[in-house]
Amino acid sequence: MITLVSGFCTKGALQDILENIDIKLEMMFVSSLISDLVKGMLYLHNSELGVHGNLRSSNCLVSSRWTLQVSNFIKL
Repeated sequence: MITLVSGFCTKGALQDILENIDIKLEMMFVSSLISDLVKGMLYLHNSELGVHGNLRSSNCLVSSRWTLQVSNFIKL
């Protein structure tokens, strides 16, 4: 069975945010994004998938509420 869950992340990829010199990120905010990433990876590692397989900043999307969501994972 293949399942696709989709949602629009208005802020774009983490890579775009990190490269944008107009966006200043405070350390508490950065730690919140890191926490979201860790939670996402723990979820994937405890699921049937087991691993992400292609983790990079361009595969981490940020929603309108500034929460980080892991995307573009592959089953190995």
